[in-house]
Amino acid sequence: MADLFVVLSPGIERFGYFEKLAAISRGEKQFESLIPEQDPYDVHFENMPNWRAGP
Repeated sequence: MADLFVVLSPGIERFGYFEKLAAISRGEKQFESLIPEQDPYDVHFENMPNWRAGP
């Protein structure tokens, strides 16, 4: 089970970001490869312990 919350506002080009997410899901890249992408794609990771704990 996975929880995901995505807000795309304003309309910034994010095609490359989602390509990288797909590569991560296929095991071709590591999650850490997204860290340098936070600023260009305006996607910022927050430490959310309750999300990681699950239901």
